[in-house]
Amino acid sequence: MASTHVVQSTAQTVRSGYLDPAAEPVVVIEPGDTVRYPDTWTHWGNEATYGMSFADREPLRHRYPHGSYSMLGPVEVTGAQPGDVIECSITKLRTIGWGWNSFPLGVGALPHDFAEPYVHYFTFDDARTAAEFTHGITLPMAPFLGVVAAEPAGDDQVSAILAGAYGGNLVLRDLGAGSHLFLPVAKAGGRIWNGDVHALQGDGVVDQTAIETAAEDLEVRYDLHKQVGLRGPLGETDTARIAAWLRP
Repeated sequence: MASTHVVQSTAQTVRSGYLDPAAEPVVVIEPGDTVRYPDTWTHWGNEATYGMSFADREPLRHRYPHGSYSMLGPVEVTGAQPGDVIECSITKLRTIGWGWNSFPLGVGALPHDFAEPYVHYFTFDDARTAAEFTHGITLPMAPFLGVVAAEPAGDDQVSAILAGAYGGNLVLRDLGAGSHLFLPVAKAGGRIWNGDVHALQGDGVVDQTAIETAAEDLEVRYDLHKQVGLRGPLGETDTARIAAWLRP
């Protein structure tokens, strides 16, 4: 019988901005088990709060030099070995009640169009179907996980801003509830991390961020496929399969 495990976000289970090979597993599960992550943290160790100005947020960038994403993990899957694949199925994703979009100067697709850095806050309805941009203007929500990773080989810390054969910062808006992400295993147990919850994103992060948020409730089921030979992350939805192109 498959089991459901609960992993809370704490100072012991979260790393800000990186995957930590030295971290003890937050939970060891059997293939087919589900992990529930209630009340995940916002960026910068849960110190990003509603209404902070851009200037108020700047000290957080220095306090957390590895990066902003609150990475939760690792989850160890019993029996997973290099050459295997772990299938991460997102079975539930409900955001918290608010989020934000922001960018510093000189980045994104329109770096010369703005004289000041920017942060804008959104509030979400109770059903988590609509994000209010401003009075009377709402956007339909489509929450997804920005970062899901199977820890790559080696003992070095890995930036959560990066992506590769192990997954990582894919920022793939298709990875919402009902989707599946297949990740190659590079270490015993797989050591899966997740973080960077988004409420909505277009075709890309034009100004460097989507609507950034956190999860009030997140559930992921982890299945193990033995010796599949997958070379990079593969996403699957009801309508599409999404493969990463990797140089030989």
